[in-house]
Amino acid sequence: PFKLYEEYVGSKTTFRLLNKKWVTMYSDQEHGRNALLPIEDKNETIIITRAATWGIEKLAGVLRREGYHGINLLVLSNRAES
Repeated sequence: PFKLYEEYVGSKTTFRLLNKKWVTMYSDQEHGRNALLPIEDKNETIIITRAATWGIEKLAGVLRREGYHGINLLVLSNRAES
């Protein structure tokens, strides 16, 4: 973010790029998210690629249930319609 806007948007933005394996790890409370993969509460965007729809939905549900409301999910797909 630009210095002039830090007051409004914060001073840090974090991006994480996750493939199918990491989506599964982030969704697994026992082995992944709590043990290995810390998630910040604000200004984080998780970019998901090559993951199945069910995995994306599971991850979104887990984040919503656990109160991570400051996280944005961005899904990249090779299937685009014009």
